[in-house]
Amino acid sequence: MKILVTGGAGFIGSPVVRNSNNIRHTVVNEVKLSTLNQLVFHVEIKNNHKYYFKYVAVCDKMIMCHILASHKLDTVKCLAAKSYVELPISGSAALIERV
Repeated sequence: MKILVTGGAGFIGSPVVRNSNNIRHTVVNEVKLSTLNQLVFHVEIKNNHKYYFKYVAVCDKMIMCHILASHKLDTVKCLAAKSYVELPISGSAALIERV
């Protein structure tokens, strides 16, 4: 199985990437790095021929379409997220642009 994990260096995404890779799935890890992301686990699996690290933003439509087409993925796990409690619900457009 070929899996795209968005936010694969985050709190939830990193164990999903690590576990998927351990059970021999091909994993494409899409990450927009921030101070909250942890890439410590990346060292463990970076040399695995079934692991691909992509440093891109999930909202970049052209790049994401290219990734989807070139890797012929079976599954997408959308785990990219940030929490901005200071933004009200009425200002959700600003939140989307910040992620």
